[in-house]
Amino acid sequence: MLYGNSHELSSQPSFTTYSHPLQLILCNLWGPSHVQSSIGYYYYVSFVDAFNIYTWIYFPKYKSETMNMFKKFKTHVEL
Repeated sequence: MLYGNSHELSSQPSFTTYSHPLQLILCNLWGPSHVQSSIGYYYYVSFVDAFNIYTWIYFPKYKSETMNMFKKFKTHVEL
């Protein structure tokens, strides 16, 4: 059974290096899952620091909560 597929786009490899943490943050929102988690979540959003690949994961119940998750993340890492 095919749930989805991905097509590779042609692009040039990046040789950018980052000199300090939080210089570039990558964000990925996944969902909705067809199965609810045991505590009611259908989505997850991840934030990855390109410098050290440190990853934070948040679990919004609804897609509309993603901006609030980003604000929490931003507040957390700025401390």
